[in-house]
Amino acid sequence: MKKKNRKETNPMVKYTICFSASVILTSDIRKYDIAITGKTKTGSKKSKCVSILLSICNKLCLNTFIRPLLKLFREAQTAGRICPLKNSFKRGQLLYQKRGKMTFTCKEEGRVDSVMSKELEISRSQIEKFIKNLGIEINNKKINKPSFKVQIDDIVKYKFKDIIEKQSEYEVDFDVDILYEDDDLLVINKPPFLTVHGAPSVKEATLVDWLKKKGISLSTISGEERHGIVHRIDKQTSGALVVAKNNETHINLSKQLEDKSMGRYYLAIIDLPLKDNTVVQKPIARDRKNRLKMAVCEDGKFAKSAFSKLLLSKNEKYELIAAKLFTGRTHQIRVHLNSLSRHILGDSLYGFKSQKGKINRVMLHAFVLYLKHPRSGKFLQIEAPLIDDFRDVLYKYFNKEDIHENIQIDTVINSFTTSF
Repeated sequence: MKKKNRKETNPMVKYTICFSASVILTSDIRKYDIAITGKTKTGSKKSKCVSILLSICNKLCLNTFIRPLLKLFREAQTAGRICPLKNSFKRGQLLYQKRGKMTFTCKEEGRVDSVMSKELEISRSQIEKFIKNLGIEINNKKINKPSFKVQIDDIVKYKFKDIIEKQSEYEVDFDVDILYEDDDLLVINKPPFLTVHGAPSVKEATLVDWLKKKGISLSTISGEERHGIVHRIDKQTSGALVVAKNNETHINLSKQLEDKSMGRYYLAIIDLPLKDNTVVQKPIARDRKNRLKMAVCEDGKFAKSAFSKLLLSKNEKYELIAAKLFTGRTHQIRVHLNSLSRHILGDSLYGFKSQKGKINRVMLHAFVLYLKHPRSGKFLQIEAPLIDDFRDVLYKYFNKEDIHENIQIDTVINSFTTSF
């Protein structure tokens, strides 16, 4: 007797998900209330719910949370209906609906960036970037102005942008060394002459283009051109740079930049030895005469750098130094050295006298990156090996034995802790 072929109908799926705002931003999802209901007319209820969950997580860039959420699914008594946890729809929580928008009702009046910052527990600067880059809706009206004033009971909607990006018009024909990688972040050794992210003036492939080509998951909070980029280093500077794979990590690392629990130690070769180890604390702003440069200006932003002597060259004309930043101004190391009448080899923009093209880039390298892992809290200290051209200049002007002795993580770090 032949079995009748059943014609499967498309499952009709209805679901509602309520996330606490902080679910997007914290690594321990189990601390927060989640209500999920899913019903299907045909097919496996469990598999359909899992499929829905994966789709939602992908839209929200919540790759970090897929596993713990799936665990909640498996622990539920009924596969097709995940019972709401207690108090799951209390004040401050966000309703994620099928279109992928997050919504909350304003409980106070004021600037929308300030109100959102308090509501979502994200720094105001991050919210400001988010609004400018991606925009939000206030009472169904599109807004890209962080200073927009909201009133009590205004409805604010926002959406984390899908990572479906246009292809770069420039060929990515290079590779980048990966120093460290896990589910949350990536640390690379940036080669010189590689621009970190796109801009109107950039006419070549960037680090972000390379990351996208590799299919690496990236945070979206800084906008399309800067996916994953928490901080940057100049085009000619080489060395360690961290990339955030999700928005939670991006926000955590941004906070570490602000409170100085994340930072870097740099190596530089300068054209005149320092007299002593020194700290420079001088404000920096755009140079009024040359817009390509920065300069020490009384009305500039506060900037502080420390410089430590490491090694004299064989002819005692040059010196290898270490630098540590307490702030992150554009060209800060170069500007502060220039204020001491010192210049990094190859830095013709700030006064180094070029040797007929023998040194074709700024001899500045981000040697050590340190941070607290956003998920585990473990302290990470990652060394970026010297790029070939930097090493060649060292070998040319310095004794090789002394180089290997002085370019060690402990030596570089201790040169600051014992000398200032």
